[in-house]
Amino acid sequence: MANIISDVWHAAHERVLWRNITSILWFRFMQFYGTRMGHRETSLITPQLRETFYYARERKRWVGKKRDVEPIGYKTE
Repeated sequence: MANIISDVWHAAHERVLWRNITSILWFRFMQFYGTRMGHRETSLITPQLRETFYYARERKRWVGKKRDVEPIGYKTE
């Protein structure tokens, strides 16, 4: 709920709430649904990887800070 409230607050602050309210709610619903489905998966997902995917970061710039996790390579050959 905190993410939805934050999205709505920021959209209202930027005066684009009514144009984006459906997108905000749909995006968050799908995000939470995907998170639920992902938590049910017990394959090779580590707790650190779950935290990286599922928990929002603070709204700060990441200047020169290295991540603890290597980026995922999505290219398949």
